[in-house]
Amino acid sequence: MKDALEILFSTHPHLRGQPEDKLMAFIFKYISQPAIEAAEYNELHTAPIVETDIDIDIDNFLQEIETYKNNFSQWGNTHKHFPRYGIPLVNLTGKLDEENDPSRMPLDEHFMIHQDKNSMTLDHEIDVKTELCSLPSLKPLIEVFDEHLCRSAILRWDAMGHFKEHVDVVKPAPNLRLWGTTSTKMQLKMDGKVINTIKPGKIYIFDSSLKHEAHAIDNNIYQFFIGLKISAYDTMMSRRI
Repeated sequence: MKDALEILFSTHPHLRGQPEDKLMAFIFKYISQPAIEAAEYNELHTAPIVETDIDIDIDNFLQEIETYKNNFSQWGNTHKHFPRYGIPLVNLTGKLDEENDPSRMPLDEHFMIHQDKNSMTLDHEIDVKTELCSLPSLKPLIEVFDEHLCRSAILRWDAMGHFKEHVDVVKPAPNLRLWGTTSTKMQLKMDGKVINTIKPGKIYIFDSSLKHEAHAIDNNIYQFFIGLKISAYDTMMSRRI
């Protein structure tokens, strides 16, 4: 038991102090999920981010998302002094005003505040699309991965908005991730190295098993935060450039 907890704390040290029975229930549920084995995962993730052949028309997206500017809310309940906002693409209800929406905050924060050991929700179980999935500019993405989508959001950051260094999955991996941004002013660091090849509007396969962090150096920057079930694996492989 202690070994399992220490492994968890090595990637999620902020969970230290949570009740041990709750953490062990989480660990058991997490490792019991279907998952992509490390060898297959590494075959897909040949670099920290891997280009796909999917592109979002940024000009069209910026026009369409303006309709929803009042539907964004603070990303999570911590670090509220940083300008980080989100709106769900895929959540538990398909509504834009879902209470305690796990697609509007880090899932570990949702786990700590809103979940107990008898009622835990993981990424692949969050799979109801909101109306934002119907935005015409997102069609190249949604049409390809429609049946595989899980907990996903569009984030909007202003200058100084950031994510601190963290890890999202461990291998074997129970979910997969796509990522993109509307601006080169969204700066991304993965495994300690700055990624300086990002193309705005390009959708990337994202290795969330690596330590990663990001920050915005300008205002009104959007990020595509796309979660996928492991059923998307073959489709992701076929869309790599």
